[in-house]
Amino acid sequence: MKNPRQLAFIALREVHRRGAFADVALDRTLAKSELSDLDRRLLTEIVYGSVRRMRSLDFLIDRLATKPASQQPPDLRTILHIGLYQLQYLSHIPPSAAVNTTVQLTKENGFSGLSSFVNGLLRQYTRITPPTPPYQGGANSIAYQGGANSIAYQEGANSIAYQEGANSIAYQGGANSIAYQEGANSITYQEGANSITYQGGAKNDDQSNTTPKSNTTPPLTKGGQGGVNSTLKLPENPIERLGIIHSFPDWIIQFWLEQIGETETEKLCQWFNQSPTIDLRINPLRTTIEEVESALKSNNIAVNRIPYLPQALRLNGSIGAIYNLPGYNEGWWTIQDSSAQLVTHLLDPQPGETIVDACAAPGGKTTHIAELMQDKGRIIACDKTESRLKKLKQNAERMQLKSIEIHTGDSRNFPNLINTADRVLLDAPCSGLGTLHRRADARWNHTQKTVEELSILQAQLLANVATFVKPGGKLVYATCTIHPLENETIIQSFLTNNPDWQIETITIDLPIQKTVEGWLKVWPQTEQMDGFFMVNLKKS
Repeated sequence: MKNPRQLAFIALREVHRRGAFADVALDRTLAKSELSDLDRRLLTEIVYGSVRRMRSLDFLIDRLATKPASQQPPDLRTILHIGLYQLQYLSHIPPSAAVNTTVQLTKENGFSGLSSFVNGLLRQYTRITPPTPPYQGGANSIAYQGGANSIAYQEGANSIAYQEGANSIAYQGGANSIAYQEGANSITYQEGANSITYQGGAKNDDQSNTTPKSNTTPPLTKGGQGGVNSTLKLPENPIERLGIIHSFPDWIIQFWLEQIGETETEKLCQWFNQSPTIDLRINPLRTTIEEVESALKSNNIAVNRIPYLPQALRLNGSIGAIYNLPGYNEGWWTIQDSSAQLVTHLLDPQPGETIVDACAAPGGKTTHIAELMQDKGRIIACDKTESRLKKLKQNAERMQLKSIEIHTGDSRNFPNLINTADRVLLDAPCSGLGTLHRRADARWNHTQKTVEELSILQAQLLANVATFVKPGGKLVYATCTIHPLENETIIQSFLTNNPDWQIETITIDLPIQKTVEGWLKVWPQTEQMDGFFMVNLKKS
C-alpha cells in the first residue's frame, strides 16, 4: 500500500482498538508499506502526533460536533484525528488537501454515509481558525518546532524521522499520492442545511463561531494551520486548560504546576510535544569523537558536541535509518540520550572492578560501563526480561565488548551477588515521565496509581541491590522520571532505614548543578535533555 494517510489509519486503529504501543504499530505498518521517504515521514508524523495530541483533538471534536469524541464510532474518531491533526499542527499541508484526503479516508473505511459530516466538521474548523499560508513549517511552529535545534523523531530501525523547520521540504505528493487541486476537476461539497445527515454531525456556525470571551484563546498552539482568530472556548481552570492545549492528562499537569509553576509547566509541555533529540555515545575503544564527527558531516549530517560529556554527539536534521549511518556496523557508537550518559559518568566505574547493572536491558548504560572500564573487569548485567536482554547482547557484540556477563532474573532474587560488587547501578523501572516526547502514548498509559505501584517496586529493588555492594562501595540510583514519589521519596526513605549509607559528594564536572540534598535532577525544558533523576550513594 502506498497511501500514507490510509496506513496511518491502520496503525492508529491498532493503537486505539487493540491497545498496541504506537511505535510497535508504526514499525509493523512501515514494514508492510512501499512508501517514498516523504510519505514515510508523513505517516510517522501523523501516527505519533495524533497519539500525542489525542486530548487536544478530542477537544476539537467536542466543540465542532454535536456528539462528543467519546460517543463517535472509534474508527471515525481516528479518521477525524487524522484530519484535524493535519489542520491544527501540520502547517506545510494545504487545508484543502487535509480535508479532502480525510473525506476520502472516510469513504474508504466504511463510513461513506458520514463523509458529508466529516467534510462539514473539518471545513468548519478551517472557517473558525483561518489558515496561515503558505502552509510551511518554520520558526513559529510550536507543535513540531523546526530550525537548527530541532531533531527529527526516530523510533525503530524502520522508522524515518520527520523534520520541519526553515530548511525542511514541504510535503508533496509523489507518484502514488492523490493530489487535490481545487478548480475545474475538484469535487464540490455542498454545505448547507441538508448536507449533513448524521445526527451527531458538525455544529453550525452559530454554535461554534461565537464571539470570544475572556477565557477564549488562540488555537490550541501557535503555528500550524490555525490563525489567531480561533474562537474555541477553553475552560478557565488552569489544569484543564493547559491539559487541553498541550494534550496531557490533568493529573500530570497538576503535578507539574505544584512542582515548577505555570510558566515552567508551559515550557515543559512544549518540550514534550517537540520531536526528541537523537544523541550518540561514541565508543572510545573503537574510534574517536573526531572520526565519528567527520564521518557524519561527510554524509551531510549536522552534529554538535555536548559540554562536559566527552563521548556525546547530538544529531541535527533528518538522518534516515540509524543502521545506515557511518560507523554503526563497526560499533563506533550507540544511541543514548545525554541524560542517560550522565548516569554512568556519575557511577565512575574503574578498570578491574566488579560492577552490577541491576536492571540492565536494553543495555545502553551497561555498554557505557564497559567503555569507561576500558573493557577490563567484570560487569554483571541482570534483567528479568530475556527478550530485552537480546538487544544488550547484540549491542555488546556489535561494539566488540567482552567484559559483560548477562544474567536473566529478578534483581530482588540474586543472593549470590551479596557483597560482591565494587559499584552497583540501579536504573530502576519507572513511569518514564521524563521522556514523554520519545513515547507518544506514555502520557496516557500512566496514572497516579501506577506511579505509586512503581514506587513500591523501586523501593524493594533498592533495598535488595544495596546488599550487592561491598563495604566502602558505591551505588547509583537513577530513573528517567521526574516524579518525587519515584525519586526523592525513595532515597529519603532508604537513607532513614539504612544509616550505614549516605549520599556521596559529586566531584566530577557535570553540565547541571546538583541540588542542596546532593542529587541530580534534570528538568528537560531547562537542560535540553531527557528528564532524569540520579544520586550517588556510598556504603560505610
